[in-house]
Amino acid sequence: MALAAPLAGGASASLLQVCLMLGAVAGLMAVRSTGAFWSLIAWGAVTGGFGAVLAFLDAPNGQSLTLVVLPVAAVQALALLGVGRPATSAGWRARGRVLLSLSGPLALAVLAVNATPDWRSLGAALAVALNLAALPLVLEARRRAKS
Repeated sequence: MALAAPLAGGASASLLQVCLMLGAVAGLMAVRSTGAFWSLIAWGAVTGGFGAVLAFLDAPNGQSLTLVVLPVAAVQALALLGVGRPATSAGWRARGRVLLSLSGPLALAVLAVNATPDWRSLGAALAVALNLAALPLVLEARRRAKS
């Protein structure tokens, strides 16, 4: 859904905000089935909070959100590493999934470092899509490592 946001025209930034908040809710629903309670709570809170901040600020195009996005990406990366901790001692397939999941927060950080990010662009949609795909990827790595 996030990748289709640029096709929505003027509503694309709003669609990305909704995707972030729905992704946070979906992540919080996975809390019970895994053993990484606090990591998933941290990931969901910071992701949903970031979507809410973008909605509250009306996704300011041309304004730098670097001071907001970089801490969000850092907390997300640490939370993903916390969720994927069992996979770090498993085989390379599981470790690779954990490392690949870190591309989500990295994409968000790269978007934030841009002087004037456009939250209606394909780059923003790709960053949000990679960011939301990170959690299922690291949860799969955790399941594979435990089995």
